[in-house]
Amino acid sequence: MLRVLIVDDSRMTRKVIRDMLSGDPEIRVVGEAEDGQDALDKVLRLEPSIVTMDIVMPRMNGLEAITHIMAQRPTPILVVTSLADEKEINICFKAIKLGALEVVRTPEIRSKKEFETVRKEMVSKIKLLSRIRVITHHLGKRKSRRLTIPPANPADLPSRRVVAIGASTGGPSAITTLLSELPENFPASIVLVQHISEGFSPAFGQWLEKESSMPVKLAEDWEPLQPGIVYISGSDKHIGIRKGHIRFSEGAPVNSCRPSIDLLFKSVADEYGPEALGVLLTGMGKDGAEGCKAIQDAGGFTLVQDESTSLVYGMPQAAIALGAATVVLPLAEISERILRLVLPVSGTNS
Repeated sequence: MLRVLIVDDSRMTRKVIRDMLSGDPEIRVVGEAEDGQDALDKVLRLEPSIVTMDIVMPRMNGLEAITHIMAQRPTPILVVTSLADEKEINICFKAIKLGALEVVRTPEIRSKKEFETVRKEMVSKIKLLSRIRVITHHLGKRKSRRLTIPPANPADLPSRRVVAIGASTGGPSAITTLLSELPENFPASIVLVQHISEGFSPAFGQWLEKESSMPVKLAEDWEPLQPGIVYISGSDKHIGIRKGHIRFSEGAPVNSCRPSIDLLFKSVADEYGPEALGVLLTGMGKDGAEGCKAIQDAGGFTLVQDESTSLVYGMPQAAIALGAATVVLPLAEISERILRLVLPVSGTNS
């Protein structure tokens, strides 16, 4: 039986979430809290399997509550927020950095049909996230590193001009770690697909730019790729590369996903062949596995995150099962390997 603690200063929101979860026989709502201090006290006393956490609350806000929960009794946390504009949503990515697993919008129900659709999504997410093993986040700042490379000769070309990265559940934290370690003179373009709730992509891009030494921007259709820039997809169009430009498409979801990591990776394989480089990180499902295979079949290189550092091992495991992982690495080693693979031809490429 999954034990859920609902944290929100709105009694109505708590009721909506409770109604959604209480109809499932595998879930039991063990308590509610109206502020962060109340949430911390009840986490320690009730020992829930997972917490749904609001951010803006009196007395102790959600960020403070997450910080103390992850330090005192690490528990899976799903942030459920009604924050609207990009600046406010940015706060949610701070929650992920502090240890929360994912962010979704507060449910807005207008009909019985909509309630049932949102309920199924919420129940599915709660069940998935409650199974994830979370670790202690000690109070204080996390030490970080940043790799460096010597300035390249202007006549040199990078061994690989584009790095395609795909991630899903657990991805925002993994991507933040990876990009924070790459140098500002990174010689290739990065194109990124992160499965994320609709409307969160712009704020995610803003958050990544703060954590990265490289510019991060929402990609635009037919935009030419430039080295040293991270391009992220929006949340409702497929993204690929054609003739050195970003291309969008509005086809049907692939692996229930749009944008699809598979389609991005396959376009990179078609465009760059042996120079293609795909990086598949933590995530639920199998999106990206076939794309990794396409890159390998084209003579390219794939880096896949290992089980020990993946929050959810579904996508990496699917790629490995296909024999589509050139190298399997823990997250802490991926940025360094990416850098070695894209250094100019006069440098290292292994």
